[in-house]
Amino acid sequence: MVPSPETRYALITGAGSGIGLATAEHFIKNNWKVIAVGRTQSKLEELRSKFPDQVMAVQCDIANASDVSKLLSKITSLVPQIKALVNNAGIWKRLSFLETDDAIWREQFETNILGSVRITRDLLKLSIAQKSALSVVNISSTLGVRPVAETAAYSASKAAMVSWTQTLALEMAKYKIRVNCICPGIIDTPIHHFHGDSSPESTALRASLQNAQPLGRMGKPEDVASGVF
Repeated sequence: MVPSPETRYALITGAGSGIGLATAEHFIKNNWKVIAVGRTQSKLEELRSKFPDQVMAVQCDIANASDVSKLLSKITSLVPQIKALVNNAGIWKRLSFLETDDAIWREQFETNILGSVRITRDLLKLSIAQKSALSVVNISSTLGVRPVAETAAYSASKAAMVSWTQTLALEMAKYKIRVNCICPGIIDTPIHHFHGDSSPESTALRASLQNAQPLGRMGKPEDVASGVF
């Protein structure tokens, strides 16, 4: 990927699968170049192999502050400006509140909110210094505004992302930097244990989930991707 001042670059976390992957491909099809960030290098390389001239694959665990610091240093040395940031990376564990120990709470918050906070803070400082336009889109969840049982840690982390988005949008308005949030419902992605599982139990669960949706089906990653850009 050859840097150019005229090229539009988007940084997308969790770009190796699900919503992140679909969003990366959507940006690429609209003539953007993508910095694909994720924990699994092999998944990122699959994307890069499909679009070798449009994808920079960067392995990073956003829950690790040191990894994030190295990520921004590497990217800013190669790319003149980033025009879009999509904070998509997240993890999900469904457990009752009494089963959810401190380690799980920390894990959920480190990945689902603090990792995004770290990347966004560093990138915003750079964009403000450059006086460049930046659009930030955070991928939260309907569970952040309407939780269900056995999702306490995940729902709390996604509620934090919604609130943070609102605060950040107010603070960044004076710099002409837009900050928005998307709260998808149930999207059929690898984050769910039933994804790609053809067992009778998973098949029945998918059917029940689809019947509970107003559209009569679960969402697809592409549905969210088209809302990002």
